[in-house]
Amino acid sequence: MLPAKLATNGGVSLHCIFSANTHLAKAEALYLAYRTSEAMEAIEEAESLAERSGVRYWFAELQRLRGVFLTAIGADEFQIEASFRAAIRIAKDRSRFP
Repeated sequence: MLPAKLATNGGVSLHCIFSANTHLAKAEALYLAYRTSEAMEAIEEAESLAERSGVRYWFAELQRLRGVFLTAIGADEFQIEASFRAAIRIAKDRSRFP
């Protein structure tokens, strides 16, 4: 269910919201095609679009995928852990709301 401010188009572009989801799917596809650096770029764009829309629905999944992609490219363990911890924190915070 979309938040009330979307139902009234409270200044939020539905295009931004659905584009964020599309970029998330694109990131997963790029990762599966072994194009992880491009997948990271798609994640960054999805985060930007989600931030602009004000809808944080995908943020936990974006952080989780960032952790997966960072692992794949052999990034610093601190960065990887930080992404997974952020995903868990965001998901827990979101679960408190209907």
